[in-house]
Amino acid sequence: MIEKLKAQLESHFPKTKSPLNQNLIPSSVIVLIIKIDSIYKILLNKRTNNVHDHKGEISFPGGRQDKDDLDILSTGLREFEEEMGISYSKIDIIGRLSDVVTSSNYLITPYVATAYSKLNFSPNPEEVDLIIEVPIKELRKYDNLRSEIRVTNDKPIKYTCYSYQGNLIWGATARILTELLTMVEYE
Repeated sequence: MIEKLKAQLESHFPKTKSPLNQNLIPSSVIVLIIKIDSIYKILLNKRTNNVHDHKGEISFPGGRQDKDDLDILSTGLREFEEEMGISYSKIDIIGRLSDVVTSSNYLITPYVATAYSKLNFSPNPEEVDLIIEVPIKELRKYDNLRSEIRVTNDKPIKYTCYSYQGNLIWGATARILTELLTMVEYE
């Protein structure tokens, strides 16, 4: 599955947006796909109530760009290491998905990554309340799909949301997952 996804990502042209024309806050996330007991899972976390934005929400590891970051990918890798408590050298970036803008004015650039060995996470308790490893097959189940309608510029827009073990995955995280799932061929 990973090799097929990597090929899909190599031929994918992600949509990009400039943070300057809308005063958006540049940020980056890592969409990590791991294989545990022959099951492909996507790493998510539930944010604590101590963080500045998006308290208690389900998200990918990541965050806003710092002035010392070399580029937006280094932002995602730095944030991954800070939040998950594991070196980003243990993961391999295999591609990029389309930029996503949040209602809180973040411009998220998502990078897809894999790990080829078991990872022992040590999440930062100030930022991460819970690590969630969602099997990809669970995201494809009809019973786990939800719809969200948002009004943007006086137009209702319907988004897909996901439910997993009592956790609702919505907003930018769900939009990133939806794009990824269109590329994943799951056996």
